[in-house]
Amino acid sequence: MLFPTRTLSLLCAVALLPIGGALAQDTSASLEEARQAFKTAYAQVDAAREPQDDSELLRNYPLYPYLQAARIRRALANVVGPVGDIDRRAASFTSQHEHEPAGRSLRRVWLASLAKRQQWGEFLDHYRDQLADSALECQHFDARIALGRTEGLAPRIAAQWLSPKSLPDCLRPFEWLRTQNALTPELIEQRVRLALKDNNIGFARQIAGSLPPERAAAMRQWASLLENPQDQIDALIGAPGKSVEPEALLAGWSRLARRNRDAAIERYDALVRTQALDEDSASPYALALALPLSWDRRAHALYYFRQVKPADLDDSALEWQARAALWAQDWSLVARSIAAMSKELREHARWRYWAARAAERTGDPKLAQALYQSVLANDNFYSMMAAARMDQTLEPHPETLVQDSLQIEQIERSPAFVRARELLRLDMRGLAQAEWVHGR
Repeated sequence: MLFPTRTLSLLCAVALLPIGGALAQDTSASLEEARQAFKTAYAQVDAAREPQDDSELLRNYPLYPYLQAARIRRALANVVGPVGDIDRRAASFTSQHEHEPAGRSLRRVWLASLAKRQQWGEFLDHYRDQLADSALECQHFDARIALGRTEGLAPRIAAQWLSPKSLPDCLRPFEWLRTQNALTPELIEQRVRLALKDNNIGFARQIAGSLPPERAAAMRQWASLLENPQDQIDALIGAPGKSVEPEALLAGWSRLARRNRDAAIERYDALVRTQALDEDSASPYALALALPLSWDRRAHALYYFRQVKPADLDDSALEWQARAALWAQDWSLVARSIAAMSKELREHARWRYWAARAAERTGDPKLAQALYQSVLANDNFYSMMAAARMDQTLEPHPETLVQDSLQIEQIERSPAFVRARELLRLDMRGLAQAEWVHGR
């Protein structure tokens, strides 16, 4: 698992802290002995039999719950039939460690085992909404249906239904929803649309088969526009009276513009004409073509940006319009694009610097100097560039890192961070990250 740079650096800092807790007074030799005992025992989890007794040193080791959880998880993999001793062990462990990553992780595994064995009463007793992924949520529906606890259930299953992806664990709850006459054509169409927007075209076609023919035809046309945008758009240009959903047409057009810029350029005017698009309705189509052209630094981008209505330009589009204008040396458009950005984006050092350059090139040196000056406060590439434009030497702004001894001591003694440190030393980085998130 990859860590964000800041998270990894903080985890590494935790790894350098001395251990707290039960082993705080132990020598480093005894701690290393406990660590090695854990490594050995953890590597033997898949052995045929568990050891009869663990040493006191191992039981006091901060990661001992992970060894217990691993042993229960291994036993659950082989259990069949009704609730038994291993389930009681799982119940005890997850109750004791309910708010820790080891306990939450084991609860998911245990619930999946109970669901597989259809031990629905026990499942519902130990199910937690906050733990649920889509599979567990669907098994929760199964349990309630099996036990007849269906009051208020239909809306929850309907909410789960509205997923752009296939949910095989929810087939039985979805079928139950259908038997309740609650799986309406409107719900089915909503899911097809979600799947199409998520580019899950095959699944969208599958679900669309449950729709009335007229509705299904419109959804299949949308799928075809995504699969073969050039052929489908040519067909629509050749048959101006043929109906098509605007959202489907724009989705297909956007796909064509990304796949084949030149083909989209050749068809833009004909599409606008045959679809009778006015300036407002043509604007999103112009933007869908302007963006990929700007990504390629092609001069045509500005022609299509000029046909986009300001209301259709969000911050991301304005950034690409500004870049296209920079590459074309259209300084007036650079200035207008930056001015139209949100205040938060406009205040980034990058755009303050380029706003200064635009002001300088469009005859407003006073504004340019003020903007350059504002960038100097930042210690980054644009600060250096602004200093050069002002013929000044860049003076960095070093900050002293203040160490909070109390905070460091609190981190040192926090059980979650102690576990994170040990997990890092054992190269169990994914579990270390979970402990870090839990403890921060």
